[in-house]
Amino acid sequence: MRRTAFLLGLVVLAATFEFHAQSSPRLVVVLVIDQFRADYLQTFDRHWRGGFRTLLNDGLVFENARYPYLGTVTCAGHSTIGTGTLPRTHGMVNNTWWDRTARRSVACTADADSPDISYGRPVRLGNSARHLLMPTLADELRAQKPGARVVTLSLKARSAIGLAGHGGDAVVWFDDEAGSFATSRAYASAPVPAVKAFIDQHPYESDNGRTWTLSAPASTYVMRDAGVGERPPAPWSGLFPHPITGRKGVVDSQFFNLWQSTPLADAYVARLAEELVDSLALGQH
Repeated sequence: MRRTAFLLGLVVLAATFEFHAQSSPRLVVVLVIDQFRADYLQTFDRHWRGGFRTLLNDGLVFENARYPYLGTVTCAGHSTIGTGTLPRTHGMVNNTWWDRTARRSVACTADADSPDISYGRPVRLGNSARHLLMPTLADELRAQKPGARVVTLSLKARSAIGLAGHGGDAVVWFDDEAGSFATSRAYASAPVPAVKAFIDQHPYESDNGRTWTLSAPASTYVMRDAGVGERPPAPWSGLFPHPITGRKGVVDSQFFNLWQSTPLADAYVARLAEELVDSLALGQH
């Protein structure tokens, strides 16, 4: 078990203009699952009902794909997907790198000139696509089709920004240190009302005290529980169920860490995405 084992990055690109070609899409959805190895699709095939089962049965699957670069980390990968270029071209070669001018290590999306904006607790960082040297699909969509809307959501800034690029209507991620969702002044001057309304009405903190347990009988799983090499975050053991709670039951850094290690975090991001598709009328113009 690894923290952010299924780190989900989701980008919704919606064109709010009239298409002339009947086959042109009004809504483009890009779903990225970080750390999800390609062979998982077959290894855990017995578990797929909807979702992956639909993609495997009705979609197009590339079985001989390759990464033509070494650093397949989050920032490099999402930026490659977002721009269609390789790290040597788009510039996001790693999650962090050594800045020879500043003589310190910097995060790929770090930008002190673009302070983050919190949807809850105070945040202290700044993020943007300042280091991204190429436009993303979303950037081109906004440039070529005025009125097009872009929404990206993730548990990591580098995921949401790598897909959105240099602008967007709602570019949102989870700030680990603050324990709150956030955006940046590079994308908005204030919290996006539709995002804030959802977070205020459905605080993720309400998951404090819940338990992550198996969704099917233990005998139906491919791998046994508490497998060799698992390193669950404290205070969990390798065995289900896993309580999702902070120290002494309060919402704190332990809760933030445990919550992001469960499917509840991804489900929350997905619910927010669904809400924004409706509230921003994505793909309906």
